[in-house]
Amino acid sequence: MNNITLMQTIEDLCTETNNSRERRIIVSTKLSLLRKSFGLKNDDHLKSKDDYERSPVWTKEEIRNEVLWYRKTYQLQKEKKLYDSLRETSLGLIATIEAIGMFDKKLALELKKDSQEIWSIEEAL
Repeated sequence: MNNITLMQTIEDLCTETNNSRERRIIVSTKLSLLRKSFGLKNDDHLKSKDDYERSPVWTKEEIRNEVLWYRKTYQLQKEKKLYDSLRETSLGLIATIEAIGMFDKKLALELKKDSQEIWSIEEAL
């Protein structure tokens, strides 16, 4: 992913006005995944933005594990009938997959397909 694009995306997310709890969950999840995937600190987007291709420091397996965590959490909440938490977890899952799509579209499509049950429920809401 181009470093300037990545830094601008992070800056946009950092400065976005979040008027709802749902939007805050989405923005914080995307920021977290992008920062962890590329090994960035909280203030790296404020530093000079050189033009080069930045590669993720996380492997595809580590990125998959992040999505797997959301799917497992969702299933546990569903089994324990924690319906109030299901919405937040599904928003986190969707935001994670969307953030992955910013730098690896193929992997994001694969993860979306694997998480189709949760994705479909969110689209219906």
